[in-house]
Amino acid sequence: DQARRFAERVEREAGADPRARVRHAFRLALARSPDSGELEAAANFAQAHALSALCRVLFNSSEFAFVE
Repeated sequence: DQARRFAERVEREAGADPRARVRHAFRLALARSPDSGELEAAANFAQAHALSALCRVLFNSSEFAFVE
């Protein structure tokens, strides 16, 4: 599962801080940092559902799938 492997990479590279993990996942997947609202929502989502679920959300975002 690609989302699980991506989450493992994020954990390894970003450390234990949940917000650092979210920032790193956004940078790797979307080539940008999350804004403050995205950071808070994504950190809460990852805490409730696991980082791999957040990674799946990022992979399924239109921002990940389409280049303007």
